[in-house]
Amino acid sequence: MIELSEQELAKPNSQQFVWFSFLAAAYTRTGQVEKRNEKLRQLQELAETDSKALYSLAQNYSELGRASEAIAALERCFDLREERMVWLKVEPRFADLRNDPRFQAILRKMNLAV
Repeated sequence: MIELSEQELAKPNSQQFVWFSFLAAAYTRTGQVEKRNEKLRQLQELAETDSKALYSLAQNYSELGRASEAIAALERCFDLREERMVWLKVEPRFADLRNDPRFQAILRKMNLAV
C-alpha cells in the first residue's frame, strides 16, 4: 500500500489529498511516526483551501484518536457543504467517533441521526 501510494502521489495531476491521507494511515499502522507527521502536515496544508482534503484530514484525526480535531474538521466540512459528508454515518474511518455527542450532533444537523 505504501509503495503504490507513493507512486501515485508522484504522478502529475494526482489527487494529493487522497495519497497523503492513505500514507498517513499506513505510516501510523507501521509505526513510522515521522513520515506520518509529514504526510499529515502536507494534508493540513491542502485542507486550508480544499474541503475534500479537510474531510480526509478528519478521517486521519479520527483514526489517531484526536476526536476534537476530527469533529472541528467535520463541522467545517458541514459549513462548506463538502459532498463527502453524505457518507459520514457509514464511513468506517469514523468508527471511534460514533458515540461522541458532537459527532451525533453533526448527524442530526444533516438529518442522518437514528
